[in-house]
Amino acid sequence: MLVRIFSALLAVNLVLWAASAAQTGEHGLHAAWPSPAPLRIAEAGDEPAERRAFEAAKELGTVEAWDAFLSNYPKGFYADLARADLKKISGDGAPSSDKQERRVSFSCSEGIPLIVTFVDEGNDSYALYSHDSGPTIRLPAAVSGSGFRYSDSDHELRGKGSDIDLSEGGNVIDSCSAD
Repeated sequence: MLVRIFSALLAVNLVLWAASAAQTGEHGLHAAWPSPAPLRIAEAGDEPAERRAFEAAKELGTVEAWDAFLSNYPKGFYADLARADLKKISGDGAPSSDKQERRVSFSCSEGIPLIVTFVDEGNDSYALYSHDSGPTIRLPAAVSGSGFRYSDSDHELRGKGSDIDLSEGGNVIDSCSAD
């Protein structure tokens, strides 16, 4: 692990050193080797060097590479992209691919079927239901004091345990129990 970190930091420092050498005109072996500390804070409009450093950090794709880039280029377009990629690889703000669905069949009064699919996609939870062969309705999760609740301006599913009430227009139109 330490070898990977060292290699990543070395590669980023080499790219930053090359960019610095290109700006100062010092080419070849006589140019000073960069210190482990950031070479300098880049000025706005330093696009070619900044872009090369950004591409090098992106190719490495490690937290250490992005940290090294951001310590040298803390502002600007590429810094914003670097922070977004850093969030993505460190697990903060990553799009959730963990979609969980649970389909439940309910029997309602007079034997009318109610099929509800409860969906959880990280920050987005909702219920899809169809009652009495009607259209499928999507209801976002809502705050509930006890049990569960999904609602929009006209429809509501509210329940606890295996029992659920279906409301439309503020009136309970059916009470159901899970099969």
